[in-house]
Amino acid sequence: GERSCVLKGHTERISYCVFSPNSALIASCSWDSTCRIWDAATGKCISTLKGHTFHCYHCAFTPDGDYIVSASFDNTCRLWNVSTALSIAEQPDASTVTKWEGHADGVTSCSFSPSGRFLASSSLDNSCRV
Repeated sequence: GERSCVLKGHTERISYCVFSPNSALIASCSWDSTCRIWDAATGKCISTLKGHTFHCYHCAFTPDGDYIVSASFDNTCRLWNVSTALSIAEQPDASTVTKWEGHADGVTSCSFSPSGRFLASSSLDNSCRV
């Protein structure tokens, strides 16, 4: 189909992007160690989520769209509050709700269960954690 916008702003390669459940937002993650939240209709970057210390490789919305989880090669996953991130775009670290540690190597993916109650993550350490 026809391209409606191009999302530009990351300073390194983008490893993943995903629509929010209501398709209003797009989350992207990059080797610049950030995730960004974009307005899907306009392509405008609404917020940059900073906190990871190495490549951010994957991200996912909760089923209700209220949170984003990001997976990084810093061996962690971080949970971000979308509404907080949108309201304090100039101070994105404050939107971090939880940081999960435990993998011994880079985290390559993350996914919520359909209920949003569980988070699964996979890693270069040959493990998946729930």
